[in-house]
Order: sequence, then structure tokens, then C-alpha cells
Amino acid sequence: MILFGAGKLPSVIEDIGRGLRNLKREMQDGQNDSSSMKKPDR
Repeated sequence: MILFGAGKLPSVIEDIGRGLRNLKREMQDGQNDSSSMKKPDR
């Protein structure tokens, strides 16, 4: 509360949650993309 103030705290928490959800979604998408890629034959 000291850094943002009581009025800004809910929006800061909402932004952090949104960022974490986006990060989690992108990490899952990255795993799906890499697992579907075919490794080249040597």
C-alpha cells in the first residue's frame, strides 16, 4: 500500500493476475508448438 496507495492496489493486483495468466497461456502454447514440430532426420 505504501508504493501504490490504497486506491491503486486493486488495479495493480488485477494487472499482475492478468500478466500471470498471459504468461501461463504463452508457456503452454510454446510447449504445444515445440512438441508438434518434427525433428529433422540426420
